[in-house]
Amino acid sequence: MLGKDEMFLSDGTSMPEGTRRVEYGNGDAVYHVDSKGRTIHAEGVLDPPTTYEKEGLSSSIRPEGLQTGVDHRGHLVPERGAAHADNVNVQENVIAEHGTKSNLSTKKRWENQAIEYAKENPGSRSIHEPQYHGDEMRPHEVIHDLVGPDGNRVPGFRTTIANPRN
Repeated sequence: MLGKDEMFLSDGTSMPEGTRRVEYGNGDAVYHVDSKGRTIHAEGVLDPPTTYEKEGLSSSIRPEGLQTGVDHRGHLVPERGAAHADNVNVQENVIAEHGTKSNLSTKKRWENQAIEYAKENPGSRSIHEPQYHGDEMRPHEVIHDLVGPDGNRVPGFRTTIANPRN
C-alpha cells in the first residue's frame, strides 16, 4: 500500500520522472499516471457492496490503443469490488484490454477471487501495474496483486496477465 508521498512501483523501483498522482474518494482509489498519460499503477480499496448494479463507463472514457472488435474498456481496480463506482469508472482506471483473452477470462477469475477475499477481510486493496513496450499506449500485460488489511501481500494473488493484441 502506498503512502501519500510514496512514488515507488511494487517491485521497489522509483516511478518515472513526470509521474503524477490522481486520487479519488479520499484515497479509496489512487492512480499514478506517467508523463505520456498512461496509468502505471492503480490501487483501490475492495469493499464490495452487498448488492451490485453495474454502472458502467461513460462513453467519453476511451483508452488509447483500443482495438475495435478485439478490446474492451477494462477496469484495473474492479468496478464490482468498489464501494463507490465513481472512484473506478474514471479514465485513469481503464485500459484497452483484450475482451476474451484477458478481461473476461483470466482477469475475471482473479477479480472474483480477490472480491471474495475482500468480503472476508475488509480493508483489502487491489494493486494493478500495466506494463508497456516503449511508447505504446496499450499495455502488453498487467501485474495484479492483493494486499490484506494488515498491509501485507496476500499469498497466491500476485499474477501477471497477458494482454494480447489478437
